[in-house]
Amino acid sequence: MIISKTPLRISLFGGGTDFPEFFEKKKVSILGGTINKYIYIPLINQKLITKKNKIKLFYRLKEEVDNVSQIKHKVIKEAFKKFKLKDSIELHISSEIPSYTGLGSSSSFTVGLFNLLQNIKKIKTNKYKLAEDTINFERNILKEFVGYQDQIHAVFGGFNLIEIFKNKIKVKKILNQRNLKNFERNLFLVFTGITRRANDIEKKKKKKN
Repeated sequence: MIISKTPLRISLFGGGTDFPEFFEKKKVSILGGTINKYIYIPLINQKLITKKNKIKLFYRLKEEVDNVSQIKHKVIKEAFKKFKLKDSIELHISSEIPSYTGLGSSSSFTVGLFNLLQNIKKIKTNKYKLAEDTINFERNILKEFVGYQDQIHAVFGGFNLIEIFKNKIKVKKILNQRNLKNFERNLFLVFTGITRRANDIEKKKKKKN
């Protein structure tokens, strides 16, 4: 069994500018970081005796299918296709925070899944490449209206200043522990019970530009 553990994030400043419409013209700066709440993805690669239900997925739904083309979960299906995963797989998804609460859970899940599948396929990568791969996957394969910051925060972890200009991404990790501790003492998160899909919001924002 292999388990990926990927943090969720909070965005403090500049998060709405992490789209090409902004950073193709001017350099943008985004301040934020990850929190101690995570998405977990355990994966079991097991060769079954029978061909029935070769792939088992457990999330808010349960799927048992014979091949990748039958998978209903869009992200998992496209990721399995990308990495040419055909073996007998059992995949579980769990999160410490509900989905669609504005903490970048969708991108954290994608980052965690890519990290997991690259490990299985023994693909060597680095943090910048993993962030770029997941950004490309969400924007160009899944056709989601997402920016760049969520994937970058999920990959790098910690408290970061992200700078983006044209096709260059730079991550500056903020390491002053004294200031970070003081900052944390003056912050708290509240779950209002309200959820929303960032994809829908970003579509509306793009139409207004």
